[in-house]
Parts: sequence; structure tokens; C-alpha cells
Amino acid sequence: MGGIEGSLDSCPSRESGAGAETAWHGWCTLSPEVVVWSIIGLLVACGRPVPDWEAQLEGWHHTQPIPSVSLVDQAGRAFELASLGDRPLLVTFLYTRCPVAEACPMTMQRLVALQEVTDGSELHILGITLDPEHDTPERLRAFGDLHGVNWQMWTLATGPQGLVDDALPSLFNVYAIPDGDERDHNVKTVLLEPGLTWGAAFDDNDFDADTVLSKVRGD
Repeated sequence: MGGIEGSLDSCPSRESGAGAETAWHGWCTLSPEVVVWSIIGLLVACGRPVPDWEAQLEGWHHTQPIPSVSLVDQAGRAFELASLGDRPLLVTFLYTRCPVAEACPMTMQRLVALQEVTDGSELHILGITLDPEHDTPERLRAFGDLHGVNWQMWTLATGPQGLVDDALPSLFNVYAIPDGDERDHNVKTVLLEPGLTWGAAFDDNDFDADTVLSKVRGD
């Protein structure tokens, strides 16, 4: 694995502001593989140890299943992503403090509507926070309860900073720019097939229960 030349002083920051937004916009034009390799290279260049999850993502290609990284659910239990991969898995990225009605709140509304017409035998819903510093398991549990989720078919997850707010969402072409307590992010929900392979993607909450179930059932 080749490193990227630089020093600790040259490590990238995520400070808010026009300059940072322009820089992060450039990341959105890169492929997921390039983003993951860049993150790993920057850590090496900055003299930081590479966590286990980065080793799992090393060499990943978009034609491969999503790596089975370890996350933490709303009850504080660690789990492997593959443990949810025995059925279709609907994955979305959100955060509990999201103030944009057309973003995370609408995503939750549409996913809760979906749970009303199916059950956990057909698919599982996984929401991963983009704000792991704030969204503790307890807050994720309260967030889910507030929206009336059925925990038999839902998991809300957090995990290491750098993984859940950056590297993992980048595999789904989701990018988030920190801006104080908010995250400026694109909205995407992805249906993974059993085995964590790519099935279908829905941008900007452009889906409903019938659309998702048609994909799940192969109609």
C-alpha cells in the first residue's frame, strides 16, 4: 500500500466554511475506491495507526460485497454487518439532529411507512449515523422510539469516527460535510441483496414502500 507524501501538518481538516466546502465537493467527484484509498494513505502519511476497519476496506472494489465491518447498535451491542446479510438489507445514512425536513426526517417517515406493510422476514432496515460523536446508542434508541420504529426489523448503528461518517458511506456514494452541529450530506438509501451485494439505490428519498418491495420480491 503506497503512502501519500506529507506530514502531520499537512493532514486534511474538515473545518466549515467556503474553502472547506469547495474541497469536500471535490471528494464527491471521486469514485468510492479512490476515496477509501486516499483516507488510508493520509492516515499512513500522518503517522497514525490503521484501524482494523481500514484493513477491511483496503483494496475494496465496487463490484464486491460491502465489507463486513463492526458497528454498534442502539442497545450498545457490537455486531458485524454480515450478521444482517442473510436477507435484503435497506441501508441509509442519517443523523439524529438533522434539521432538514426533506432529508433525514423524510427518510425516517418513508422507512417507517415501509415497516407497516412488511416484516423482518423480507428485509431489514439499517440506519447508520453520520454524527458518531453525538449519536450514542442511547440517542439512537430514543430517536428510533420517537419515530415509532419496529425494532424487530430495524437497527440504528454507530461506530468509529472516520468509519461511519466517512469511509463506509463513501462506499455508497454518500458524503457528509460537518458544519457545526449539522452535516451537509446527500440523501441516499441503498438496497443490498443477501450477502451485502448491491441491489438498487434511491436518491433524495425517491422511493416508497411499493417501490422497495417490488425490488425485494423481484416483481
